[in-house]
Amino acid sequence: MKKHLLKHLKILLLLFSALILGGWSELKTLPIQHGGRIEPLDTFSKDVVRLVTGKSSFQGMQSIEVIVAWLADSAQWANKPIVQVSSGELRQKLNLPKDQKYFSYQELIQHPSLQQYGEEVFHKNQREEKLSPIEQAMDRLSTQLLLFEKVSQGELWAIIPHPEHHQENWLSLAQLKDLPQTPNVQEFAVTLHGMLTAYTQKDWKTFQLTSLKIKQLLSEFSKDMTNGGYPYSTTLGLEVFYHDFHPFRKAWIFYLIAGLGFVLYLLTHLKLIKYLSSISLALALSAHLLGFYLRCTVTGRPPVGTMYESVVWVSLGIMIFSFWISYQFRNAMAILLACFVSAIGLILADQFPLI
Repeated sequence: MKKHLLKHLKILLLLFSALILGGWSELKTLPIQHGGRIEPLDTFSKDVVRLVTGKSSFQGMQSIEVIVAWLADSAQWANKPIVQVSSGELRQKLNLPKDQKYFSYQELIQHPSLQQYGEEVFHKNQREEKLSPIEQAMDRLSTQLLLFEKVSQGELWAIIPHPEHHQENWLSLAQLKDLPQTPNVQEFAVTLHGMLTAYTQKDWKTFQLTSLKIKQLLSEFSKDMTNGGYPYSTTLGLEVFYHDFHPFRKAWIFYLIAGLGFVLYLLTHLKLIKYLSSISLALALSAHLLGFYLRCTVTGRPPVGTMYESVVWVSLGIMIFSFWISYQFRNAMAILLACFVSAIGLILADQFPLI
């Protein structure tokens, strides 16, 4: 019974996520091998764009669109100011404009001071010597430039399953030309070109059709995937939904509304305020539990491995414990205080997701 309920819950969440993701749903849930695991292309794109630009989206474009744009027209994007150099000390060291934080890939890669200083930091890294703050900033900038280059050239797009077994190292789009030119490979290459062309021409209907075809063709590359489809497809869909829905953000907002509502009820004794505050608390707890469930499903373990996960878990524990205290002592003050404490914990986790 429990398994059936969880299965139906996953199906509902996946259907809901498809509505949220819109026309990019096929590409967002496309599996990619990166960092030693299979993850959604959406997660990969967020990490890449955040590191290169300092933001999870750029110029009104969500991260998945940004990396597709880089791939579709790498030459144009190489000349756009997209690389964030946040260290003022490093900008001064490289004789870059002090009041400018964003520079183009071409501008930076051709900068003589950057090349020289980058080599110095590289060799120091090779000797495993400790880097100063400005050297760490230079090392980060080198990573940003290399990341943009490899993503825009398709070298990090490891979305092609291994021909024999999908658990082996996957192949990147840059390696597509090295594969035996079977009908499936040729059709994939043509479809990929069509998808990128459709994107540059803003032909969204063709773009959606070709992105769907891309996923179908990739699932047929590996012999052990022809029957079962893409690996971890349900989990990948839930991971994308988790990142786009932001359950913990919604939880702290509703906790805060509930806490303020209960305070207002103590001052006015209006039952309507108490009723609305209780609804807000129920929504907060539901979002908190949903986020906890999604985190467990995606990672395959209880979310207690990092400081971020511990904050999320402790906040939930405080909230549940407050209900027990209120029941035992017939005093709802514990719930009111727990609303604010849980909200503060989730706000910190939301603002600093890497803690």
